[in-house]
Amino acid sequence: MSSRVALDWSDLWDRERAWFAALSPTYRTYLAVEPGEDVRRLQQETDTVAYRTRDLGFWGEILFLALELKPCVLLWFGDDTGVTGIEVCEARCASSPRSWVKQIVLDDYVARVIRPGLDSDRYALVQIDHTLASPEMDLRDAYVLYDRTHAAAATVEDYLLNPKRTAVDESVLQTVLDYPGSLPSNPAQVSQLVEVAYGVVDSDSNVSPRWVTSFGALRQQLPAVRQHFSRYQTACRQAGVDLRLAYG
Repeated sequence: MSSRVALDWSDLWDRERAWFAALSPTYRTYLAVEPGEDVRRLQQETDTVAYRTRDLGFWGEILFLALELKPCVLLWFGDDTGVTGIEVCEARCASSPRSWVKQIVLDDYVARVIRPGLDSDRYALVQIDHTLASPEMDLRDAYVLYDRTHAAAATVEDYLLNPKRTAVDESVLQTVLDYPGSLPSNPAQVSQLVEVAYGVVDSDSNVSPRWVTSFGALRQQLPAVRQHFSRYQTACRQAGVDLRLAYG
C-alpha cells in the first residue's frame, strides 16, 4: 500500500475531528436524536449526546474504501422523521429545498470534510437526487462516495444512482457496502440478530474503541464475519491502524 493512501486518510481524519469539534451544541443534539425522542429534552443530556456522536464519523469507512476493501461509502446521518419537539432553523433552511436539520448538517460535513480530499478522478462523490428507499431507510439526498475502478462500481451506479430505480434491496446494500451479515428476513430470525462493530483505539486516549463501522448479522453468519474482519484488520495494519472487533 502506498503512503499516499495513509496520508489522505490522516488528512481526512484531522478535518473530521476539527469539524465535529466546531459543531454547535444544537446541531450536535440533532445528530444524536433518535425517532420518538424530544430534541429539547435530549439537549439537557450532554453525556448521552457526546456518547452517541462520538462514533458518527465516516473516516474509518473511507479508509476501507481507500484500501480497496469496499466499493463505496454511504454518507448519511438519517432524517428527522419521528422526532418530537423539533424546530427547524428557519434562517438556515429558507434557501434550501430540504427541511431536515440532519440533511443541512450532512451537506456541511461533505463540503468541509469530504470534498477537500477529492483530488483524484478515481473516486466519485454523487448525491442521490431521486426517490430511493431500502426496507430500512429513505436514501434520497444521501451521498455516495465510490471507487470508479472497483469491480462493483457498475452495481453501485445501477442500483444507487440510477433515477429509474426507486427501491433497493438490503442484499444489494450488503454487496455494495461490503457487509458480511444480513438483517432478518422473517420473524423467526429476529432472535438471531447480532450487532457487529469494528473499532480503533485512539493513540491519545484511554477510552474504549471508537467504532468506525457497524452492521447487523445473523448468529450463524459470525464465522463469515470473523473472516471478513480478519481481512480488514490485515489491510488496516498496513495503514498503521489497529482494528478491533466486537459483537453481541
